[in-house]
Amino acid sequence: EPFIFGGTVQDITEKKLLELSLQESNQRYGLVTKATSDVIWDWNIVHNRLYLSEGFTRSFGHALPEELKLLDKHQFVHPQDYEKVTHSLEDALSALADFWECEYQIRRADNTWAHVIDKGLIVKDQKGKPARVVGALRDISDKKAEEHRLKLMESVITQTNDSVLITDAIAADESGPPIIYANDAFIRMTGYNQQELQGKTPGILYGPQTDPEDLARLYKAIAEFKPCEVTVINYKKNGQPFWNQFSVNPVSDQTGAVTHWIAIGRDITKRKRQDIYKNLMSRISQVFNESADLIDAWAEMLSELVKEGKLCMAELWLPDSNHETVKLSVKSFETHSVADMYTKCDLPTSFACGEGLPGLVWQHKKIINWEEGSDDKHFIRSKAAKLAGIKKISAVPLLQAGNFVGALLLGMPSQTAATFNFAEFSNEFCDHLAEEIKRKQLEQELDRIFNLTPDVICMMNRKGRFLRINPAASKALGHSERDLLQLRIFDTVSPEDKSRLDIEFASLDTSQRSSYAELCHVTSDDQRKWLAWSLSSFPEEGLIFAVAKDISE
Repeated sequence: EPFIFGGTVQDITEKKLLELSLQESNQRYGLVTKATSDVIWDWNIVHNRLYLSEGFTRSFGHALPEELKLLDKHQFVHPQDYEKVTHSLEDALSALADFWECEYQIRRADNTWAHVIDKGLIVKDQKGKPARVVGALRDISDKKAEEHRLKLMESVITQTNDSVLITDAIAADESGPPIIYANDAFIRMTGYNQQELQGKTPGILYGPQTDPEDLARLYKAIAEFKPCEVTVINYKKNGQPFWNQFSVNPVSDQTGAVTHWIAIGRDITKRKRQDIYKNLMSRISQVFNESADLIDAWAEMLSELVKEGKLCMAELWLPDSNHETVKLSVKSFETHSVADMYTKCDLPTSFACGEGLPGLVWQHKKIINWEEGSDDKHFIRSKAAKLAGIKKISAVPLLQAGNFVGALLLGMPSQTAATFNFAEFSNEFCDHLAEEIKRKQLEQELDRIFNLTPDVICMMNRKGRFLRINPAASKALGHSERDLLQLRIFDTVSPEDKSRLDIEFASLDTSQRSSYAELCHVTSDDQRKWLAWSLSSFPEEGLIFAVAKDISE
């Protein structure tokens, strides 16, 4: 028999679709919480129920119960941050804010502290009251550590005495890449301020004395993205040159591509000047020792000064024998314009005391400077100097024991110089130079006496061998200088006087420092000559100095 079924049919498509959508949404939410490194949390304010994603355990190591309250999350907040966190959240809820954000520290399971940033969206009910907060908690410990490291680096860069310059990696032109940053030490060293450096390149520091070979080596290293260290003359904003020793290094990003250059430099002008002066003093001593002629020694000395000091010219003025005038004794120069000044201009070559720069230095015994644009009344040659391109002349006194030995005039191509500053080193350098000049003058005077005196002067060793003789000795003893330097005094004495000479030499070895003897000598052509000898012994040096007069008549 047939059955009859009764019922109703309801369309639940919309409900099913909503359930499927909710299921898909929950699934997506679950996947997101697993995929992200952030900790997702959801706080139901009304029921005080808290949800924390698995990321909390992964990030901080804490195992959590299934039923959570807000206090379960806040129990891990650093004691110093607890009030800040709770009060800021309460203030956001009281103010009916839409968002909340706070940075604080959370304790990890190993009792270390993690820096976190916590952000929440405040969801309100139909009446506009906060009902729920959904948020994300992110561990920013690495970021904080990097910020601390960068602040430390910035502090070091800012406070270091070395200049730091950071530029782009790619050079805009041949003057170098654009400047991005300069620290305070660079500002102090160069005189430029931050605004003046914007858009500029390191080329603003280059000038006439900057060595192009050093720049070429630097540019080659930059083109090859290699580190480089150079020492060059740079120029400050006011035009003053200085020695800059700096190293440049490439800075790369994570891919290895060079993004910037960093240059760390130091003003070594004072040290460089000291090195130059030491080398000059050593070289000048060498020149005076090696040069037999006084004028040659002075000329080579001035040449060293011009070369090392990058000068236009150098002059040595010395007083005449009567100390009535100071005369130009020798000069040295580098440029054709200065050479023309000497050849084409009618320049004075002597001054009285108090006249001209050399005479003023003689009178006042102190450094006197002339600069282009200053009062020219004391610098008679100022017009010629300007035409020769000389911007500054330093007239330096050379004194020994307070006595005027001479004046050194140094011409410079600019009013400032990187290599010379006699205000710093004049005493030591000029005292040394004055001593060398005076020593060489005395040596030349003694050479004149040695060579021109009619008396015999000689130097012997303890065995009587001639080591040095004057021309009068060759004439008196009747042998050539060459032959005498191969003989002993005993070889020139007559046989009957050799025993007496032995006694005199023996006495010099024991009790006496000086001795007198009249001896007969036999010349190369068998003539006999009588000489009266005064012998002086210097045992410490193993030498005997002797003077003799011809008493044959």
